[in-house]
Amino acid sequence: MTRARDLADSADKDISGTLTVDNIVMSNDMTVADDGKVIFGAGSDLEIYHDGNSKIADVGDGKLEIHSNGTGVFIQKGATEYMGKFETDGAVTLYYDNAAKLATTSTGVDVEGNLIAKGYLASEASNSTNKWLAYTYTDNTFRINYNGAGADEITIQTDGHVLINNTAYGANGTLVVQQTADSKGVAIIDSAAANTFFLENDGTINKVRNNAAVPIAFETSDTERLRIAAAGEMQLGGTTNAGFIDFDGSSLQLNTQRNPNTGAFQNTGRAHTGMQFFDGNGTASNSYIRFFTTSSNNTTATERMRILAGGGLTFNGDTSADNALDDYEIGSWTPRIRDGAGNIIGDSNNVGRYVKVGDLVKASFSVTRSDSGSHTGNLLISGWPFSVNTATNLVLVGGGGIWIDNGVGSDYVSSTVYHNGTYLFGVMDHRIDSGNRYIQATQVNNSRPVYGSYVYRSA
Repeated sequence: MTRARDLADSADKDISGTLTVDNIVMSNDMTVADDGKVIFGAGSDLEIYHDGNSKIADVGDGKLEIHSNGTGVFIQKGATEYMGKFETDGAVTLYYDNAAKLATTSTGVDVEGNLIAKGYLASEASNSTNKWLAYTYTDNTFRINYNGAGADEITIQTDGHVLINNTAYGANGTLVVQQTADSKGVAIIDSAAANTFFLENDGTINKVRNNAAVPIAFETSDTERLRIAAAGEMQLGGTTNAGFIDFDGSSLQLNTQRNPNTGAFQNTGRAHTGMQFFDGNGTASNSYIRFFTTSSNNTTATERMRILAGGGLTFNGDTSADNALDDYEIGSWTPRIRDGAGNIIGDSNNVGRYVKVGDLVKASFSVTRSDSGSHTGNLLISGWPFSVNTATNLVLVGGGGIWIDNGVGSDYVSSTVYHNGTYLFGVMDHRIDSGNRYIQATQVNNSRPVYGSYVYRSA
């Protein structure tokens, strides 16, 4: 073997065979030609060489390890651009054209830019037993699945529809939530998690609800139009001017400006009006509808009219059925003339009209005698549109009159009439005929008309 000092003292040397040395210390470069290798290990496991590309190759069955007790291992292009940094006790950062794109952190991984995964993107619990998988299906929908089993929990379709617990909904809903035993719909929670707003369908009813004592409001054009307060009343028209609808179990109220529960005015510069529908609280005869108005702003309205259970109208707080206005109608009737025995006297041109307000009736008539036979006794008018109330004797003598038009100089006029409950009598004016108390049938000439009217209370 050539000794080290001989190599040092000599010029260039060619050595063939095997050279075994304990340590090599070089003060200058060592050059290995292309395809020449520097080989390490008893089994020639590690090779460093250049064959057009520079290579470090572990050709054995062990591991290739790079150790550093410094600040890390950096892979660079030249001296100024990074391709990868492996920092001691710190981040591993990968670069694209000297721009960091992926870096590990103490809590996970940060990605700068797009992340494209071909296949499943999995999120796994720390115990490795539960995981979520996100993937693109063959129909180009994006899906999220729990543990890769069963139907997908979330599907985003190419047309923008988002399906939850449903993979084949064909309608036009943008967000489709199919309920399950554990999921009743959509829940929106406020920042403090104190109020949750729900959209639900439990199979029998669609619900919009919340779990806190706060109102639910509906808006159009960024303006509130409808509010359902925590107490249950509905507020229409916004928060400046408002109408209220409230039902407390037996009474439905409609109010302008004044909250029926608190009494507070929504707008004190407006008048309060209202309606109340009361179901009688189980007693139908106690039910009614009330109407309220006021003549000044910021004043609670006063009852002006009430519709009673029986149908009558009362006014200004009156609740008595006896005072109720329960009817109004206009119609016609057929008047007949009779003699004192109640026999019909032949007549024609029978015309009758009436107006009925409550139980007060005003009836007028015109009828022409067309009978030349002999009829005696009091002249009676029959056929009245409603029966006469004779219970209190208040209507036996009522307002009205009768005129027998026999021609100039032969007329008979009764300015007072009397009703016996069946027929109307004309009370004779004694200045005309002092011998008879009532107008007589003989005083109506054939082919002459009889006119009259009567105001009375119906039975």
